[in-house]
Amino acid sequence: MKTTLLPALALVLLGASSAPVSLVAGAVRDQAGAPIAGAVVSVPGRKIVTSTGPDGTFALEAPGVTVVRIGCRFCRSVDVPVAADGTVVAIVRRYTALTARGPSRDDVAALPYAHVESDIALTPFVQLENSSTILPGPQLSDRGSQRGGGLVLDAGAPDYDVVANGSPFYTIPDRYVQAFSVAPQSDAYLYGDLADGGTFVLDPSSEGRDAAVTSGTDTAFRVAASTGVANVAAGFSRDEDERRQSVDASLLAPVADGTVGVDASFADGRYALDPRNAIWTSYGVLHASYERTRDVTVRADAFADRGTYREYSRGSPLSTEWSDAGASVTVRSNAAIAPFVTAAVRSSTGYYDAIPFGIARFGSSVAQQQITAGVHASTATLDVLAAFGVHGAQYDGGVYGLKFPASATMTAPVLRVRYAPDAHWALTASASGGFEIPTLLARYSIEPPGDAIYVDRDATTEGTLEWTDGARLRLAATALRRNVRGLDTGTIGAAGLSGTYQIAPDIAVRAWWMRSSPFATTAPGFRFGARPRPADTGSAWITYENPDALRVDAIWRQDLIDYLPDAHFDAAISGPLARDLRWFVGSERRYGERYTDLGLRFNPR
Repeated sequence: MKTTLLPALALVLLGASSAPVSLVAGAVRDQAGAPIAGAVVSVPGRKIVTSTGPDGTFALEAPGVTVVRIGCRFCRSVDVPVAADGTVVAIVRRYTALTARGPSRDDVAALPYAHVESDIALTPFVQLENSSTILPGPQLSDRGSQRGGGLVLDAGAPDYDVVANGSPFYTIPDRYVQAFSVAPQSDAYLYGDLADGGTFVLDPSSEGRDAAVTSGTDTAFRVAASTGVANVAAGFSRDEDERRQSVDASLLAPVADGTVGVDASFADGRYALDPRNAIWTSYGVLHASYERTRDVTVRADAFADRGTYREYSRGSPLSTEWSDAGASVTVRSNAAIAPFVTAAVRSSTGYYDAIPFGIARFGSSVAQQQITAGVHASTATLDVLAAFGVHGAQYDGGVYGLKFPASATMTAPVLRVRYAPDAHWALTASASGGFEIPTLLARYSIEPPGDAIYVDRDATTEGTLEWTDGARLRLAATALRRNVRGLDTGTIGAAGLSGTYQIAPDIAVRAWWMRSSPFATTAPGFRFGARPRPADTGSAWITYENPDALRVDAIWRQDLIDYLPDAHFDAAISGPLARDLRWFVGSERRYGERYTDLGLRFNPR
């Protein structure tokens, strides 16, 4: 925590005068040093009240005041003395378990999980579905809404295997991703293919400098640095079954009247169940962006990526390779009623070679186009999004030396409304459509492929009702229903409850439970993984955190393996060893085996 900056900030606000003053001014920050906007600053026993601005600062006329009271949403109220020169430097305890929908950056650093998909699946209503076979591997889905998982954004670009939809998580080293965000399936209009299963954005960057090393069942190392303009991170991990390594770099710099960003990521991994069942996979991506914000925001993105894997399944080899290149431009108004439009193109190529399994080698290119227009309007109590996207896909490939071109047009509409009449209640509801185009394996494993494309098209309605006391408790209930037709045809339903309770300033409880109920028939076309079935997922997570001392996390959770329940208990404990240096011990169960690691984390604040 950079507390040395806070007195300086207060002095800048008022100057260092010791003469009596009638103006009280100061800054309010949380325990991590982040400014708190909207904190209520009052004088006990007097009707003098103000609130902090976006930078956490405030000023009020209060002659003769010696103490001010600071309160904020999900914070512990505190009385702070006023210095002789009228300045206030307030550090309040914010209950971060209530402010974030899922694990925060600090949570991710403390949790026992080596693999980031386990961290993400602590987010309420995110279903983690593992597989007992190497392919397709771990997949995440918002409310179990899509077989094969949602869309993963790595280095700002979509990371998915257009050939067979293998897992994007096999190349990510243990304890490498530092933070993430989750977007619901109703955001599918933004990205199109796969996004109707939710969008999961990975962030391996550091907030300054950090390093970590673990040993035990898993061995892992990570080091990273950030200047605020440039970031670089590198990580490596291995255990008896797998090895992973990755390097990421990014740059965000002002250019003319905008900002230019460049992101790059290169990773590879190996996972072996036994000598006859193993996979070697790699992924690399380069992404560039330009953004200018005035009355209208203009953003342009371009990316190129390449992925490969080689596998031994039951002792027989198969291999695949794919590459993508894409670009998009978005123009968005910054008015209260803000229209926007996005145009995008994407070109993918890939091949699949599994002759030992009776599948002829095939290859294809897939061209995709998108045009989306919409409007976003927001008031103090109402937020409305309406958009409509038109997407095209053209396949130009074949098998047995013959070409089987085909094309399809899909739509991705959305109407989403969030109504929050007061500080306690909020209702979010949406009606949307999305799609998943067939992988090359799903299309060309049919003999003959023919002209028909079995695109999974869906129409989804969903709603989430939330309530909070604004202090220590937050509750939510959600429900989703989806009609799907194409490669799968049928319905998907989900319903769940979640709650977060700050029992005491040092103790938080987070829990959620969801029932997903897919009922669908499958058209011809091969896909890896088990057929979805009704399932229950959820977790109960208790955290004890004494600032600058011990932190303990205890978690019971139930994920899925081949859509069957996988319940397990995991825990971690950490504490200070020296300034900015903490020790930790974590234990988790993966695929029925117990993994226990200990290590050190260096993370200056």
